[in-house]
Amino acid sequence: PMARLYLANAKIEMGELAAADGQLGQLGALPKSGTMTDLATVTRARLQRLRGKPEQALTALRPLAGKAVDPIVRELLESEITFSAVEAHRDFEAIAYMDQWLSGTTEDHGEAVLASIDKTLGTMPPLAIEQSLRAMQQDPATAYGGPLLHKMASRLAHHAADTGDTH
Repeated sequence: PMARLYLANAKIEMGELAAADGQLGQLGALPKSGTMTDLATVTRARLQRLRGKPEQALTALRPLAGKAVDPIVRELLESEITFSAVEAHRDFEAIAYMDQWLSGTTEDHGEAVLASIDKTLGTMPPLAIEQSLRAMQQDPATAYGGPLLHKMASRLAHHAADTGDTH
């Protein structure tokens, strides 16, 4: 079953969603919990998001957020829940997931994750990023990690420069 799950994710990466469905269809019964079950949940959610159903994907992934998931699944979960929240237009939630993703990544993946987050921030409304930064400034207890704050501020600065919006 684990090999089928990895193969399903590889098929998703190649854009072969029907083939990924085929691999998932051959899984059979999975345990009620554990790495295989978590990976199956994340894989199914990826397919939902890629088929234009980010809200359903987010609903499926939320129970895994903050859960001590196996390292094999964690990075895939954290990226997928972030992308699902962004596509579901849950901007503030997405920013919180970005911070979780960044703080949970390994050092050797840090640069790639930061680049992916920067690209994702570029798809979000500047107002949502601005409001998040304002909220963080008002309540330091809710502040996120430095790299995320830097990327958010950078995105706003680029937006201001591109649009001439000095606000």
